[in-house]
Amino acid sequence: NIPVLFVDIDAGVLLKDPVHPEKNMTGISAGFLDFAGKRIEMLKSIDPSIKKIIIPSDKNHPNYPKFMKGAREAASLLGIEIVEIQTKDIGDFLNRLTEIVNKKNGDALMFYAGPGNISAAGGAENAAKRKLIVDQLIKEKMPAINHNMEIGCASEGILACYGNYRVEVGKESAILADKILKGTPIKD
Repeated sequence: NIPVLFVDIDAGVLLKDPVHPEKNMTGISAGFLDFAGKRIEMLKSIDPSIKKIIIPSDKNHPNYPKFMKGAREAASLLGIEIVEIQTKDIGDFLNRLTEIVNKKNGDALMFYAGPGNISAAGGAENAAKRKLIVDQLIKEKMPAINHNMEIGCASEGILACYGNYRVEVGKESAILADKILKGTPIKD
């Protein structure tokens, strides 16, 4: 009977119909899964010669089905091959960085919205991890796109970012939480 508000996850994991919640749960998605296909389109428009895009992913992560579905659909329409390389977590990705991010595998990299993601959270430690990836991208002369708008992709050496700002998602969530606390039913 307690209302539940989730933030920054795929609502489809918890609800059959996120637009019309059937349970006492609702929430706000950051959209990083919804925009996977758009990121593929952006990479192709930036560099029309791209034929293969590397995506380090994790089949066991809850984001996997929706993210990869959107990426595959867009890639198919654009004649791009997705080179999916499974990683367990960010440590595994970094340990295998040169094996994964190289011209033999693909022409570009799309960051995965899951364990291979290195967000703005984590401060200097995550910034150092992102730098390792960027250094490898530069070495391979490989464009990349990320969904983490907060990191300021260009200032870090990542060619492009496309997604929602999580701060704005947080503000929307606070407004929704306020309405729920004041008695607005979840279904409304």
